[in-house]
Amino acid sequence: WQAGDQLVLTPTEYGAETMEVETMTITGVAPVPSSGDATWTVTLAEPLKHSHFAGDVAVDTAGTSGLASSVRLAGAVGHMSRNIVVRGAIEAGAPGYGGHILVGNVALDRLGTVVLDNVLLQDCGKEALTHEALTFAYSTAMGELLASADAPADYENVVTGCAFRNLHNDGIAGHSVADLVLHNNVLHNAQRSGVHLDAKCVRASVTDNLVVGVYHSPRDDSDRWVRPVVGMFLEPYPLAAVHGNVVGGSHDSGFVMRPPMCGDAAALAAMFDNEAHGTVVGAFVLRHARGRGCSKFANFKAWKSAHVGVMAVDQTANLVLDNLVVADNHMGIMANFITATHNRGALYGGTGGTARDREACGR
Repeated sequence: WQAGDQLVLTPTEYGAETMEVETMTITGVAPVPSSGDATWTVTLAEPLKHSHFAGDVAVDTAGTSGLASSVRLAGAVGHMSRNIVVRGAIEAGAPGYGGHILVGNVALDRLGTVVLDNVLLQDCGKEALTHEALTFAYSTAMGELLASADAPADYENVVTGCAFRNLHNDGIAGHSVADLVLHNNVLHNAQRSGVHLDAKCVRASVTDNLVVGVYHSPRDDSDRWVRPVVGMFLEPYPLAAVHGNVVGGSHDSGFVMRPPMCGDAAALAAMFDNEAHGTVVGAFVLRHARGRGCSKFANFKAWKSAHVGVMAVDQTANLVLDNLVVADNHMGIMANFITATHNRGALYGGTGGTARDREACGR
């Protein structure tokens, strides 16, 4: 970090009207003399307008065993300055029509890929169209080829260390893409979703990303059905990795994702340390694709949710909630289950949900 760089700070309260996302400019960075360069002071051009919480919150562990005596709750800071900039040319007569990058294929012998490393995408995405800032869109046939052992040896799609500032639609979308790597990116001011991967994506790795501020698009008609607004909408199962991700501030959900099956050790090990705060729903747990058996949602932190910290609806399998932290939400955990055959052919034959090793704070 250096003078002139821009930062973004997540809200630690839910704001229905005004999202308390703040952007700021650094004027100076200096080490604290007594810290041996372990602690640095960052000076900002202007004071912050809102309070942003960070602290260790005590947990009443009376009558329990194995739970920590406190949990760490803190807003997140994203660094948004990069040397390489891709900037959408917003015209005065067409606000919200920014840049758009499409990666895909024309035929099975014409394949596009991209590696983006430490790039800033500014003012990208188009409000009234289905054009996200960065779209990976392959045909079904190409997706099947890329997911197979016959995929080209030089095939890779990687987005790492990038910043998406002032988005005008979804940030990153994936359709029938294999082995997509999204790592250590910052997505700011997403309209509709920060990251949206459809169910045909295979072996995606989504790690250590920060989504700051997720809004309904001003082009969505509020009198009709409105598209989901999600920090990370992750439909595929299984994911190669999904951990270390934070969504701070959303007018709907932080995460929407499918839980691993209880016996899927690899998928369970790949999902940990994800967090949502300042949202309506922290995590919306989808019904598992297989529908029956036992599924597990684990290793997640949700706090300052205006509605529910962790929510599961229309579950048709036994659901285990394990190692969760839910703090200062309107409701901590809410789940419901389908208990009979219905017209979509789902059958629930289990006994309900189980919660264990969870920590709840607040009231």
